[in-house]
Amino acid sequence: MRITNKIYPRGTRVVGVILSKDKGKVVLIERYKDGRHYYVFPGGGLESSDKTKKDALLREVKEETNTSIKIISQPYKLKIKGHSRQVFYICQHLKGVPLVVGEERKKQNKNDQYIAKWIPVEKLTQKKVYPLEVRDWLLKDLKNNRWQKRILTLSSFDYLKN
Repeated sequence: MRITNKIYPRGTRVVGVILSKDKGKVVLIERYKDGRHYYVFPGGGLESSDKTKKDALLREVKEETNTSIKIISQPYKLKIKGHSRQVFYICQHLKGVPLVVGEERKKQNKNDQYIAKWIPVEKLTQKKVYPLEVRDWLLKDLKNNRWQKRILTLSSFDYLKN
């Protein structure tokens, strides 16, 4: 069973894997939701004002982390048939201290919290970072010092690692 019973949006979501310049840290959103604790990469859906997926990513990263980034590569895709397609971009942090400033900040309450923060890469295996598949791909690619194209297509969110 997945971590949430939320109805997932259809369409494309853009997601930023934001690394420090030395690639030793990554920006994640720490989530506390209904008694559960986990992390996610920042990102979200495309809006009508977005001309491209990259424009959407820059906007989402600014809203969710208050940081500026440079997009380096787009190696990972996650497709859930009948639901959404998530496109993951490797990004380099340029400036800003991670801080949730967008709609997530406004909708927070004691049962639903968002905290943008740096996490050392060597600690990622100790964290529940969703999707776990992308976390694992990132760690392999950092170890091999190259971004390998990877696509995972599933018929349901239930087939993702827990």
